[in-house]
Amino acid sequence: MSKLWIIGAAGRQGAAVAEAMSVAKTPMVLVDRDRSALERLCNTIGGGAEMIVTDSMGETIAEVRRGKPSVVANFVGPFTKTALPLIAASGGADYLDLANELPAVQSILALHDEARANGRCIVAGAGFGLLATESLVLKICDDRHPAQSVRVDAIPYLADAGDRLGPAVAETIVELLRYGGRRYNRDNLERVRLGSDSERFALPDGKIVRTGAMPTGDLEAARRASNANTVLSASSAAPHGAAVPVVVPLMASLLTIGFFRDWLKRRLAGTASGDLEGGTHTDSWARAKVAWTDGTLLEAWLRAGDAGLFTTRVASAVALRLYRKERSAGAYTPGALFGPDLAIEAGGVFIQTA
Repeated sequence: MSKLWIIGAAGRQGAAVAEAMSVAKTPMVLVDRDRSALERLCNTIGGGAEMIVTDSMGETIAEVRRGKPSVVANFVGPFTKTALPLIAASGGADYLDLANELPAVQSILALHDEARANGRCIVAGAGFGLLATESLVLKICDDRHPAQSVRVDAIPYLADAGDRLGPAVAETIVELLRYGGRRYNRDNLERVRLGSDSERFALPDGKIVRTGAMPTGDLEAARRASNANTVLSASSAAPHGAAVPVVVPLMASLLTIGFFRDWLKRRLAGTASGDLEGGTHTDSWARAKVAWTDGTLLEAWLRAGDAGLFTTRVASAVALRLYRKERSAGAYTPGALFGPDLAIEAGGVFIQTA
């Protein structure tokens, strides 16, 4: 029997997707290093899901290679380290993950021709990261000629973290600190300072937020959705302040030390998710501003509620479609494969303001 393998099933997103898949009566294999958490999950969802306990990613990869799954859903980061080995180990299986580190997304999408030739489907970034901003750019640019410039801003809110960044966002930031800032200029990736191009603006709910340049996978998704000459991705999680030009390069050098990386992830997880005026977050937001050479400028927003719940819904919808073979072969971002309305299916609301 073909089965969906969930890697990192005991984690927050893995467990939530497993529960959603159990409702859809999808045969599953749940993989994690935490035996007791896997046992609790199996008891919760019932339905005879198989459980595999592994001690390392290397052991997980070996199990995937032996098990020959039909779909692999990877919820273990950093995806710069886990995505390609799992894709290779899963043979002809379809694959999805939550990758939002730009290098990971680019390396996954580079497999498009190979995946098409093998009849498999690979989806990078099946969550708030990528889809929220990508869906806006796809909506704005639909049936229009290529844009001149695009800026996308992500303002995630995780209910279980309050107005803190949370561990998943913290891990992405640490990876990006090591990678450094980037923007697209005429198809070339240029270096920029992480947190540069800072903007302070009002959300549709009246709160004020600051975002800065942060080269997440949204950058690649926005470029592909718009074909724009200039593309910048920004986030409320980007570092900002007068000390950033000094502190960020220093941190980048220190991040070669393992214990410092782990310490910084813990510290970042508990820090505020950006300047906010007018109260605490109650929603996640995404913004896209797209300009054309004729002077046309369009701006749109997506209200997405809890970014964690939005991600669960996106990943679950993608996993189910892959399992049912309701997809095309190749390597894709979620919006490129299933269209911008996947964001609505996940609970998002589009708001066009200009």
